[in-house]
Amino acid sequence: MSEEIRLVKERLQRKKKQLRKQQKRAEEIKITVENTESEIEQLKYVLDKLYQMQKTHRQPKVISNNRIFDFFKLINQMYEMLQHRLRVRFKYKLVCHVLFARYRFQSRSKTPGREFLSFATVVAYFKRERGMVGVY
Repeated sequence: MSEEIRLVKERLQRKKKQLRKQQKRAEEIKITVENTESEIEQLKYVLDKLYQMQKTHRQPKVISNNRIFDFFKLINQMYEMLQHRLRVRFKYKLVCHVLFARYRFQSRSKTPGREFLSFATVVAYFKRERGMVGVY
């Protein structure tokens, strides 16, 4: 009888441990689903803005090379303020897509075809301003 009690107690402990693991995984999945839903909403917004810019046929504003760092400092402050006020974590690459679609950043190079910075460079400048150098 005592052997059966011990086996049942062990099984009960294993089941409790299994339940805790399952609850932890369920919570992680719930967080992942919420993050994915948030990212979908952000992507829809970015896509809408990109379509809107395309329909208006407006030429992108040009930011001169000597004003780029001031521009990214200002954008970073706005990015932080929006995240704080709206209590939403924005994906920085989506922000960079909107920036890249709306603005053209002059490079130091005067070579034809390289007068403006690439998307990757815009992302790098944004990450540098945010202190995310080395983050992928």
